[in-house]
Amino acid sequence: MGTWGFKNFENDTAVKFVDKILASNKNLIRKKIEYITKYPKDKFLDASACEEALAAIEFIAAARDKPSSDFSENEYQWLLDNDVSDYSNFFNLISHKTIDVIEMSMKAIDRIKNHSELKDLWLESELYHSWLNTLDDLKERVK
Repeated sequence: MGTWGFKNFENDTAVKFVDKILASNKNLIRKKIEYITKYPKDKFLDASACEEALAAIEFIAAARDKPSSDFSENEYQWLLDNDVSDYSNFFNLISHKTIDVIEMSMKAIDRIKNHSELKDLWLESELYHSWLNTLDDLKERVK
């Protein structure tokens, strides 16, 4: 049976993605958020990419000392072990520019909220407004 809830860690895709993060480094978080913001505006984002990005943004919020209520002890320990003292900016080795991950995260949330398969799936649910509230809360916590 799959996991499905309106919070950002309450789906199988996010759970599997968190496992990848815990086995990797913070660049995976940046890459997933950046993927959403750079995805062509005329194309429809698939639900799984959105779920992964929202989980990644939860790590950004937690690194800013604003974790969600379901951010686990293992995830928090990973943050402590992986030098996330400056999660507001990443240096992109390809473009040689500094990337503002906070701004990028807020844009990703807006994109997911307004034009994605995940939004359409939630529109069909009686929990749509709870999901929207979760995204609004995440956007506030990541600021």
